[in-house]
Amino acid sequence: MRLADLPAWDRDVLELMLLEPAIVPRVNGVVDPQAFTSPVARRIFLTMCSLSNEGHREDFGRLLAEFDEPEIKNLLVQLDESCANKTAADRERWLADLVENQHRGAEERERRSYLAAARENDDDASQLLAQYCQQSKPKHLTDYERKKK
Repeated sequence: MRLADLPAWDRDVLELMLLEPAIVPRVNGVVDPQAFTSPVARRIFLTMCSLSNEGHREDFGRLLAEFDEPEIKNLLVQLDESCANKTAADRERWLADLVENQHRGAEERERRSYLAAARENDDDASQLLAQYCQQSKPKHLTDYERKKK
């Protein structure tokens, strides 16, 4: 697997964790492993969290040693190299953006499941469509409109 093959969100989470090992416990607390699209990225994430819990936060060599597959080791090296271009990034903002994107993705998947259920059952279609519209409505309000409520 190449770095370019990883979904952007998956890659960003892993790069943040590699770039700022001290943030790994916080990322572990707010990122759901199921949010990863790539099984390889999820496996790397879980391994990084496990190593951090064991006290091996800043040991890239130890992380590499956890994997036997050359393609995963190669991917880790590519991730580490791509981090070199992001040393000036605001890591707190980066983490906040990743968490927000995770929540938006989960909400979108939930709305899609409502629509899929509506397609399958005509009796519930109007009720499910109303729920979908009600859930989507706050997403389109301006900050001013939200504060007025």
